Amino acid sequence: MSVTIEAQLKSDYKGPLRDTIPALQELVTENYDTLSRGQIIDGGDIIGTLAEKIERLDVSDTSETESFEGVATSTARIRVHPYKYFKSLPQTIKIPMENETGDCCPTVLMHELPSVQLAASWNQLFFEPDIKPTLLRFVTSICKSSHV
Repeated sequence: MSVTIEAQLKSDYKGPLRDTIPALQELVTENYDTLSRGQIIDGGDIIGTLAEKIERLDVSDTSETESFEGVATSTARIRVHPYKYFKSLPQTIKIPMENETGDCCPTVLMHELPSVQLAASWNQLFFEPDIKPTLLRFVTSICKSSHV
């Protein structure tokens, strides 16, 4: 059994993302028997130092069970993926094509990811349900490596 927690940090949190991982793992260990797949925990429901850092937690797992009740935390693998949305405005960049000069270049709208402007987009993606956790872990890993 493994547990994955997607932790959205508050936009005003200034510390390194990795500094939140031990406290989040402890939170999961202490509340392991009350967690269930798909559960969303609002940051206002979190007590302690994490309350100042966390906007919300999304709980997912890779097991076949609907809840973690009766599973020993010592045998579980706990993974925590903290992330924070950027509030930067999208930028328009010009892409010069071969043999083009001047201002007639095609443009692309670029967002710094994960962007707050795209926050609501996740639930509008149409993929097989099994790919969403993998896709989120992939994107989170990219974001982690860009902040280290």
